[in-house]
Order: sequence, then C-alpha cells, then structure tokens
Amino acid sequence: MDMHVTSPTGLFLRFPEGGVGINPGDDKRADTASLLLNTFPVPVSGWSGVFVSNKEGQQVFSGAGEFECNGLQVHGYGSETTVDSAPVQTTSWLINGDGMRVLVLGAISDGSSAQQALAGVDAVDVLVVFCPASGGHLKAGDITDLVAAKQAVKVVLTGDDSDLLKNMGKELGDPIHVAGKHSIKKKDIAGEGAQVIILE
Repeated sequence: MDMHVTSPTGLFLRFPEGGVGINPGDDKRADTASLLLNTFPVPVSGWSGVFVSNKEGQQVFSGAGEFECNGLQVHGYGSETTVDSAPVQTTSWLINGDGMRVLVLGAISDGSSAQQALAGVDAVDVLVVFCPASGGHLKAGDITDLVAAKQAVKVVLTGDDSDLLKNMGKELGDPIHVAGKHSIKKKDIAGEGAQVIILE
C-alpha cells in the first residue's frame, strides 16, 4: 500500500485492488480512485472532501456502514463531534486491502469516545491519525491507548502543524519522518511493537 498526503486532512491510498481517496479535496489523484471516503457527510471548514463521484464506477461514502468495491472491504464507524457549536457525525474508516487492515480516524478528539466508537474494530495493522492545526485530534496518551487496544503495528500521524507532529511523535516513541509519500508492505507489519511514522 502506498500512502500519499493530499492535504492536512486528506490521503490517497493505493492498494493493488484500487485507489482510495480519504477527504481528497481537489487533488487530481481523486480522479483515479475507486472509492472516495469522507470524514464528514457535509463540507466542514478545515477538512477537505469530495461528495459526488466524477467518474463512472467510482463510489463515494460519507457515513457509517459496510461497503465493498473491487475487492476492497470498507467499514465506516460513526461518532458524534461538535463543529462550530453544532453536533455533527464524523466517520472513521477501516479499510481491508492488500492483506492489511488500515484504520483512519475521523475527527475524534476524545479518547473515550474513540474507544467507544471503535469498540467493534478488532486488531488493525495501520492506524492513521490526522492532526490538523485547526481542528480536534486525539492527544498522544489517547493514541497510545488506541494503539494498544487495536494492536496497531504502524501509527501514521499527518497534518499541517510541524511542531505539533514533532511533539506528538516524541511522546509516542521514536518516529521516522517521511515527506509526502510512504509505502507499507505486508511484510512490514510482521514486526513487534508499534512504529510511529510522521507523514508530512
């Protein structure tokens, strides 16, 4: 699986089964994705998204549920958050592709809410946490608890606040810093202990 940063709150994941855009915004790679997944069901300031497919066969999802596309299995887990003093549903995405389980957190800033919303998720291989400068995200201790609960082998932090990412990385362990793109192969998730990757 290849991971490309498309925005502070967006990624493009390339699996052998197809591409997945998560909050892709206007990044051109979204045009090639089989699936487009959004953290929010409506446009939200600070979070990119695409809510209408722009090619035949492309599917767009913005809420909880189970979906399948070209062999990619996707499960959305909803939880409530607050944006501009209004309650709104945010979705975390569990993607099964290339023999790996990748969990991408939605806009969750409370550790107990994350554990509750994701109680139905078994062990994952990769945990992705968006850490935007403007917007809520989990604290390092909450991420550590989630990593332990889900037995994640790779923890990917991404966002637009370099100082925040650096500090979070230090709190979580000995991170590696990667610019723009990172590849994770199935053999890479066989190691012991979690590895922290800061993807900027």
